[in-house]
Amino acid sequence: MTTEITPARIRALVIVGVALLAAGVSSVWTLWASAFARYMYIEDLGLAEATEFAIARDPTPVDHGLAIFGGILILLGAATLVAAAVLVARHRRRAGR
Repeated sequence: MTTEITPARIRALVIVGVALLAAGVSSVWTLWASAFARYMYIEDLGLAEATEFAIARDPTPVDHGLAIFGGILILLGAATLVAAAVLVARHRRRAGR
């Protein structure tokens, strides 16, 4: 079953791809900001040389989950944008441009 490639479908794919990419980058940025804030808090307390710093420096399971989630969203967004680019090329080829 073949569906017609319309500019509206391509536009929708681009919008979804950009949204997924933005959500993934936002997740990874949030992870970085959280880890940096945790580090700065411990340093402000003067515990940078202590054992507590070594424990707090290690990533938590939530950090791992957020990194994986963000990576998946970035990959899905990139794949969606590539699919939209392929559809644009097909649409132009069929239209004779």
